Amino acid sequence: MTIKRVVATDFWYSPLVTNELSRDEIFFMLYLKTNPQTSQLGIYKLPMQIMETQVQMPAAEINALLNSLQYNHDLIAYNRSTNEIAILEYLSYSILTGGTPVERILKREIHHVESLELLTKVQAKMTDYWHRSERAIDGCLAELFAKEIANRSRTEYADQLLADLHDFWSDYFTADLIDEAYKRSKYKNAPDQYAKTILTDWQKRGVTSLKDVQLADYDHFNQQASILSN
Repeated sequence: MTIKRVVATDFWYSPLVTNELSRDEIFFMLYLKTNPQTSQLGIYKLPMQIMETQVQMPAAEINALLNSLQYNHDLIAYNRSTNEIAILEYLSYSILTGGTPVERILKREIHHVESLELLTKVQAKMTDYWHRSERAIDGCLAELFAKEIANRSRTEYADQLLADLHDFWSDYFTADLIDEAYKRSKYKNAPDQYAKTILTDWQKRGVTSLKDVQLADYDHFNQQASILSN
């Protein structure tokens, strides 16, 4: 079955079209809204090779159009590292009605987006619209983006923390010991400081293996049990 995308007819009456966008920019915006790679979310993969084939333009012209629509008109964002594009205000007109099936599609599609940067840019552009809207689907979208961005931000922070620990402590400990310190700290309020405290303590104790850690834990448990019994 052919997939259909919504394009608002007042697109042609907008000041951008009537006063600002060039003929090629108008054509390219319509292409970005309706090409076969589009998604319900408005963030999707669109490699340069596909654009060249579908619009029959050389890469240099396409790059010029992408840059103009992104930096001069603030209509899109393109991540060249992930080959993903976001139409920033797409969700203000692309969904006519909500409901469980639509929400499931949006949840699936947002999980497939690789670029956190594109998610945050769409959220920043759409937040005011979502807050003003009385539609249930817009409230769902605001919550969906907030949760996805928060989850990814925590994951990126955790990944960076682990990488920093390995960079700093790799001369003193093996990778499995650094990973163990990270596991013990990840659920604390200040995981970076807690991990450093653990590794500093192990360094003072002369810990060199996971077996040493187990013995140290056993000694600590016995000490605490002795204190409580007295």
